[in-house]
Amino acid sequence: MRTVTAEVVRERKYQTKAFLLLPLVFNSGMVISLALGGCLAEPVVNLPGLFGPDGIFNTSRNPEGVVWALEYPYALPALLNASFLGTALLLAVLGLKETLLGREEQSDWGLRIGKSIKGLVVRLWNRRGKIADYEYTEVEDSEEAHFINDNNHSTAEKPEPSNITTAEPPKVPFRGIWTRKVVSALISFGLLPLHNSAFMHIFPVYLSSPPANNTEATIFAFSGGLGLRSAVIGLWLSVFGIGGILLQLFIYPRLQKRIGTRGVFRVALFLFPVTYVAAPYLSLLAGSEQNAARWIFLGAVVCAQIMARTMAIPSTVILLTEAAPAKTVLGTVHGAGNMLASLARAVGPAVGGYVFALGVEEGIIGLVWWLYLVGVALCALAWSYFTDGNVPVVS
Repeated sequence: MRTVTAEVVRERKYQTKAFLLLPLVFNSGMVISLALGGCLAEPVVNLPGLFGPDGIFNTSRNPEGVVWALEYPYALPALLNASFLGTALLLAVLGLKETLLGREEQSDWGLRIGKSIKGLVVRLWNRRGKIADYEYTEVEDSEEAHFINDNNHSTAEKPEPSNITTAEPPKVPFRGIWTRKVVSALISFGLLPLHNSAFMHIFPVYLSSPPANNTEATIFAFSGGLGLRSAVIGLWLSVFGIGGILLQLFIYPRLQKRIGTRGVFRVALFLFPVTYVAAPYLSLLAGSEQNAARWIFLGAVVCAQIMARTMAIPSTVILLTEAAPAKTVLGTVHGAGNMLASLARAVGPAVGGYVFALGVEEGIIGLVWWLYLVGVALCALAWSYFTDGNVPVVS
């Protein structure tokens, strides 16, 4: 989708706003999915009116609730996710056109089926009693002659189409794609999901972990989570996801115009390690007598991480797009970036989960935050100063 966006929006001055749409839609989907996922998980507990002992779907009248919902408490979020992915696949097959330069008119069976379905829907919609709203009026002879003369006149003045040939874009050899600027941008592109995806997986687990007695805790040795329910976690993260949407709409474009893409990226990279250092200290506020302080501190941590992520994701996309030596290789460059990011999203949660479990066993809940997340975030910050040149500010 990043490559498609770059190929559709060809004027550089509009690319910043176009690239903001991707994380904007991502955050919007995340807000909805977190809220729905939190409510649909453990449906017997969260939706007792539907799946509980007296629920509508408990046709067997099991005293504990719907049997399959008890055996598979996370089946509903998984089915919802599968339906969304299936819808996205269907829309891509039936309606997504080719955007590669020189192949915009290319069609396939999926597009032809989608066009037929669209035509059928339009015809059915137009038949819904709208034809009766139009009436025919008789055209006088003078008006008819005037119309024909005007039509002939405009036809006679119509210029002959000229044979305009568009020059083929220059081909960049495969080795010529991987310049120092592209490689630097790719590494930055991969380092971001290496710690961000680990945070996205670890943080809900940490929030749902049972609290511990930290009366003898030291500045580094303490354990336990916050003991929050999945529905509460989903709603909280959704609320702050809305804040991320507002940031992308109103703050990021102004900040990018003032300090540039690389400047915004470095501000975000400064925020990540600060957030990761502070996050585990929420465990010390897990007591009921510190309820207000806990929620305020939790809001500050989540807001800072979402703010950093909101600024970092579009910046890495813009930096990678600007680093490409030609538009014809955007697909290759973004393909390599997505491959590296996918690898990071696989490695990050795996390594982060292992270190998190190790910290729980050793009674140091902050081990994964301070050893892994902060370490990767600092590497990403340091690497940003080794990249080539400054990306021009676009308005």
